[in-house]
Amino acid sequence: MDKDTISQILSEPEAVFQEKRRALVKTEALKAQKKLDGLIKKHGGVTETLLYLTHHAYKDKMLSNEEWRELDEKFIEILNELNAA
Repeated sequence: MDKDTISQILSEPEAVFQEKRRALVKTEALKAQKKLDGLIKKHGGVTETLLYLTHHAYKDKMLSNEEWRELDEKFIEILNELNAA
């Protein structure tokens, strides 16, 4: 740490810590956005990514392939309506 930073911490600790918190939140938000962008790119779009995440979140549900297909169709229909709005 340089002398100016130490001096600022000693004179205005709350302001320094607030700035560090803001920087950390921004960094975390950027990481989350990058991760989300990667998922969208990997799965080919927002709809496909949401379907993937839904299947992943509910993987412990004992649904048949037919039930999953029906749910996927309904989900896609809802997303298409949102997209058209």
